[in-house]
Amino acid sequence: MTMKPVLAIATVALLAVSCSDDSSPHPDPDPMPTGEPTADELVDFTGLALPDDVQDLEIERSRNESGGLVYTATFSTSAKGADLFCELGDNFSSYDLSSPPDGEGWLAEEFPEETVDGYTECTGANLERDAVNRRAFISYPDEDSADVLLEAEHLNTR
Repeated sequence: MTMKPVLAIATVALLAVSCSDDSSPHPDPDPMPTGEPTADELVDFTGLALPDDVQDLEIERSRNESGGLVYTATFSTSAKGADLFCELGDNFSSYDLSSPPDGEGWLAEEFPEETVDGYTECTGANLERDAVNRRAFISYPDEDSADVLLEAEHLNTR
C-alpha cells in the first residue's frame, strides 16, 4: 500500500501548523492609515458627530500597547455644542465632575484644566465598530465655550 507517503505528508503539515508562533495575545493590527487624519476619519472611527461649531480641530493617530489604532483629538466648541456632542452620541454617557479625572487610564497627559463650571466626562464604546472605546473630557474656559479632549482606541484583542 502507498499510505505511508500520504501519512508522512500529513504529519509534516500538522507539525508545521503546531510549530507556528501563535503565542501573541493580540492579532496583527490593521494597517495604519496614511496621510494626515481627517475629521471624517475621526467620525467614522468613533461613531460620534462633531459639533457644527467645532474650531481648532487637531487629530493625531497612534497605536496602543496591543497594536490597536488610537485617535486623539482636541477641539473647541460652544458649551451647548459640547453638551450635544455627549448627549447625541450613541452609547455615550456623560458625567459631571468637580475636578479633572485622575490622569491614569487616559492616553493624553495634559487636560484642558481651565474651567468656570466644572468638567464633563463622556464614555462609551462605539457599537458600530467592534472593540472601539471612546472617552471625552470637557472643560469650560468661560460660560459660552468648551474645550474637548477626545480619545478613542481599538482594543486589539482576539
